[in-house]
Amino acid sequence: KMPFQKIIPVEHLVNKKNILGTIAKITKGENLYFLVAFTNFDENNRTYITNKDYQLFILNLFEYIEKFSQGKTVNLTLIGAGRSGLEFSKQKLLEFLIYFLYINNLRLENGVNIILHQDIKKEINLHKLKYFFKLTK
Repeated sequence: KMPFQKIIPVEHLVNKKNILGTIAKITKGENLYFLVAFTNFDENNRTYITNKDYQLFILNLFEYIEKFSQGKTVNLTLIGAGRSGLEFSKQKLLEFLIYFLYINNLRLENGVNIILHQDIKKEINLHKLKYFFKLTK
């Protein structure tokens, strides 16, 4: 299990190696942000995460969100779509996140928004997502 339950002040995380799931809490105005350590680094300082660790990360992240979101809307980026080292298409990552939310029946009072950067939107087929979820119901 990853250490999602422990929140560390962001100033204690700078220039340190943090294990997967380490959380930094940042408040800016009325907004609250949680930054989560998502990848490992190899000896050449390149990021990577195994498929197993990715799935475990998502599971633990959503358990944490369900427990601590306090009825607020949760906004996520497309986790794994950057320089994570995962070799999945943006489409597959989005399908996985949405399917994971669906099959785990998370109780989030005001829901989850998955924010897609404009460049990523070009790689996503929403019609395919709609078709995929019609098959799973």
